[in-house]
Amino acid sequence: VKKAFEDGYQIIVVGKKEHPEIIGLKGQFDGKMEVILSPDLPESLDINRKTAVFAQTTISEEIFDCVVENLKRKFKNLKVHKTICSAVLRRKKEIEEFLKKIDTLIFVGGKNSSNTNALFEVCKKILPNSFFIEDEKEINIEWFKRSENIGISGSASTPKWLMEKVRTFLNDRLYKKVESK
Repeated sequence: VKKAFEDGYQIIVVGKKEHPEIIGLKGQFDGKMEVILSPDLPESLDINRKTAVFAQTTISEEIFDCVVENLKRKFKNLKVHKTICSAVLRRKKEIEEFLKKIDTLIFVGGKNSSNTNALFEVCKKILPNSFFIEDEKEINIEWFKRSENIGISGSASTPKWLMEKVRTFLNDRLYKKVESK
């Protein structure tokens, strides 16, 4: 981002304005960048100026790709940098495969984590019977009445011990197969 800024590019970041990563980045450029999360463009952008677009590292790939497709139709000189964290992309692919094997998902992680929330949204879209918890105390046993294969997962930052604690909690209360990924 710094190099593009120094080279005279207008900067666009696809992300959430209130995310700490974005706040920190804006501070480095005296606020001289635009942060967008939808295809709608702020009036301050000049479509004729050379422009570089970056991703908040935890933004979903689908949102980034959608916004970039719209930008490509409007900007004459657009340089795209898909700066989504590779660990997030890798974890997303792993979870998508895991969801094919289960009918109920317990997703464990911090509810204030942008990365974790984005990953859970992917899960919920693919498997509506997905539940987001921070620890086993939030589990409702009623969620599993019609479940045959229960899965437990979390974001790249969710500690394995926490998912294991949830798995143990479920195994002690249910007589069904509980897998974790």
